[in-house]
Amino acid sequence: MGALVWLLIPAVVGVGAGLWSLLVQRVHTPPLGREFARHQRMKEVLERNSVADRR
Repeated sequence: MGALVWLLIPAVVGVGAGLWSLLVQRVHTPPLGREFARHQRMKEVLERNSVADRR
């Protein structure tokens, strides 16, 4: 019985690692709502203050 437990431990860890890797690799969605609006404002400010505009 003890040998079976020692064989199950790596199996459980392997399944857990597989699930973790699937969660890490998932595609992240773009920011929505208020975060997207903040991103757009920052992008506009950076475009206005870019080095190319100063020349």
